[in-house]
Amino acid sequence: MVWVRTVYELRTGMRSLFEKITSNYKNTNVNLFCRDILKDVVKERYDLAVNSKIDSDCLFINGRLLMDKSIPIDGSEEIGINKEKKGSYCY
Repeated sequence: MVWVRTVYELRTGMRSLFEKITSNYKNTNVNLFCRDILKDVVKERYDLAVNSKIDSDCLFINGRLLMDKSIPIDGSEEIGINKEKKGSYCY
C-alpha cells in the first residue's frame, strides 16, 4: 500500500495518520516529506510544501506515529522515543 501512497496517508479508523497528526497542531506551517517519486502527487493532494528546505525552528514528526495528543515542546531540543510498545512515545 505504501508504494503508491505515503505512509501518513494510510487510515487508522476514520482518519489518516496525517489527519491525526495535523489535528494536534492547528494553525501551524506544515511541510511534508516523502520519496521523490511521490512528490508531485503529494503536492497535488495536499497543496502544501513537499520536500522543501526548512530555514527555521521546526518539529519533525514521523508519519508512522499513531498520534492521539500533541508532543509538548518545552526545551530547545526534544526527542520522542518509542520505548514501551509500538505506536507509543515518551518525552
